[in-house]
Amino acid sequence: MKLGLDDYSYRIARGYHPISRPTMTMAETCERAAALGIDGVMIELRDQDLDQIPAAREAIDKHGFYVEAQSGGTNPDHLRRRMESAKALGASVMRTFIGGSRYDDDPPEVQLRGPTEELKQVAPIAQQFGIRIAVENHMDWRAEELLSVIREVDSEWIGVCLDTGNPLGMLEDPIAAIETLAPVTYTTHFKDFKLVPAQRGALVVGSALGEGSIDLRRVVDILRERAPDPNLNIEATLETVEVPLFREGFWRGYRDMTAEALSPWLVYLCAGAADAHRDWRMPYEKGANEEELLATEHNLIARSVKYCREVLGL
Repeated sequence: MKLGLDDYSYRIARGYHPISRPTMTMAETCERAAALGIDGVMIELRDQDLDQIPAAREAIDKHGFYVEAQSGGTNPDHLRRRMESAKALGASVMRTFIGGSRYDDDPPEVQLRGPTEELKQVAPIAQQFGIRIAVENHMDWRAEELLSVIREVDSEWIGVCLDTGNPLGMLEDPIAAIETLAPVTYTTHFKDFKLVPAQRGALVVGSALGEGSIDLRRVVDILRERAPDPNLNIEATLETVEVPLFREGFWRGYRDMTAEALSPWLVYLCAGAADAHRDWRMPYEKGANEEELLATEHNLIARSVKYCREVLGL
């Protein structure tokens, strides 16, 4: 497994956050990654950035990086267009996600029928381009639900982009979710989140790797044992996600959740209780200026790389 950088880690510098303006190109992201001493990049393919692909490809080749692409949705025509761009970038894997809402009237198995059928159409397109499609657990569907989609599609060209932190936002034990998805994992968002109690339920707080709630040593062991050699793309972001346990209608999205199924997640929540009093607002919510935000963001990523190299031995 190689260690890379998901460019969403630079969500402020790359313009992915509503408060930010794009200041860093694809090629500049590659140069930042090279300066951090890592092995590759995962890059989002946005319409406004596609003219940057030649320069990015030059930087990728210069540094001997592996490269993976990112898109979204399951529409075959859209993903075909993105695969054309991914091919030009030199990618052999492209991440996407399903999306949708757990709170619709229809249960998950009904909502997932359409995306499953679309992914069946995507599979031969992916084969044509030689690009494996990796569907992320994107805080939309739980591990078993996503696995059921992958099994139903039944193609070597459709697998999973395993986000190691997102299960905490879905009331899942991250280790159990990773064990479930590892055998079909083609790439990763290597992430650490901290789970803490909050007034309306819980907060999932973006952390530098090694500073959150997840046993990343165990994660690496599982992936080495069970996954088909995916790259570990660091995703360390300045963000918080609310899990509003006490909001009216929240449990509609977890109709079949039992106390036994919830209890492993509650262990993580209780472990974070000592930090519940802290101010978990992000710097941009506290009035930090752009220079401070960019420096804080880069420091979060640099600490994550240091942890992966020096502690995890990656």
